[in-house]
Amino acid sequence: MRRRRPDGAHKAAPALVGGSDLIVAEALRVAGTTRSASGTLQAPGRNVAQKSVLNRSILDAGRGCS
Repeated sequence: MRRRRPDGAHKAAPALVGGSDLIVAEALRVAGTTRSASGTLQAPGRNVAQKSVLNRSILDAGRGCS
């Protein structure tokens, strides 16, 4: 599974480059995006379970840097 993601990216890149005039890459701050929604004692977070599932999906789909 680890090598499938880079392989898929290498196969998709020629199709994207050939059909586009401009390609823009966005650097996302994964740490900020996947921050917990638990909140504080004074202001507890909402939809914590849904945010947890979203965080797991973001971290699984991303290439990530360790």
